[in-house]
Amino acid sequence: MSRFFALVFALAVPFWVVGAFAGNLPGTPMNLPVGALMFACPLVAAAILLRRRDGPGSTRRLLRRAFAVRGMRRTRWPAAAFLLVPAIELPAYGLALAGGPLEGEHVSPLATPLLFAVFFVAAACEEAGWMGYAAGPLQARWGALGAGLVLGMVWGIWHVVPLLQAGRSPAWIASWFVGTVAARVIMVWLYNGTGASVLSAIVFHAMLNVVPSLLPGYATGETLIACSALVTALVATALTTLAPPARASALTSTRRDRPGRPARGGCGRRRPPGRAAFLTSNAFTVYVIHAPVLVAVSVAPANLRVDPVAKFAVVSVIALPACWGLAHLLRKALPRRADRP
Repeated sequence: MSRFFALVFALAVPFWVVGAFAGNLPGTPMNLPVGALMFACPLVAAAILLRRRDGPGSTRRLLRRAFAVRGMRRTRWPAAAFLLVPAIELPAYGLALAGGPLEGEHVSPLATPLLFAVFFVAAACEEAGWMGYAAGPLQARWGALGAGLVLGMVWGIWHVVPLLQAGRSPAWIASWFVGTVAARVIMVWLYNGTGASVLSAIVFHAMLNVVPSLLPGYATGETLIACSALVTALVATALTTLAPPARASALTSTRRDRPGRPARGGCGRRRPPGRAAFLTSNAFTVYVIHAPVLVAVSVAPANLRVDPVAKFAVVSVIALPACWGLAHLLRKALPRRADRP
């Protein structure tokens, strides 16, 4: 998977170079930079690697899978893909309004169909790579939460250069990054709930761009983006802990997930099931890493004009899932004692 990520970044470099001289795209919502045209890079990277591995026809199969409607035929999943973003952004906008009026450029609601069509094409190119190519192998290694966090962090870092070129402030980017990682966790949740439907991720991704384009001040308001990150993190935590869907087993099953195989643990004992296993196995790692995570996360809401107690609550709510998710990734990445030489 490292080859895929490296190729995606390499393909984006020409767009970053052009963006450094060309500035922003005229007439685009949220004052998008030229670097935003790099949306095709994940699809191109996946197509190159699949053709080398599987030969001719692999790109066509990838695109066919990206637009397959399986798993989206049940009403609740298309509704979730379309409505989760408004359910996140509108409360965040109301929360930000409590700190004062929000001003800035925004797109007329009448342009929503055109916006969705444009952003759907861009999202399809990205998600064919992120979810169609990378999500399955990442889940097989890291699990659903780990895959969402890894993809979210790579996805966020990939956007940093265009955001800087668009004139976003460091505080804005920090809040946006937190919300982006949380949004990717939600997308993995949708992907698994729909039985590995890439289309669900495409729709959700398109809505992530459509709804903010309609909100005044989203591209410049640090308070609004911080509130958006907070609500997105809360929703991601709630969905993954209170309503975890079954995994897309055809893509993410591993040997230890197979029926009849005992869970790995000391002296042949089974680990506690479900959430209890996750909490107990990661508790010590959370204890070790929680301090630097708290410091890093506290950057996002630093400019919120709220009571210090409320700001502490914001940091805590964001840091809690961040600590447990990072601990899970670290324990997966580090060798186990039994595996060490």
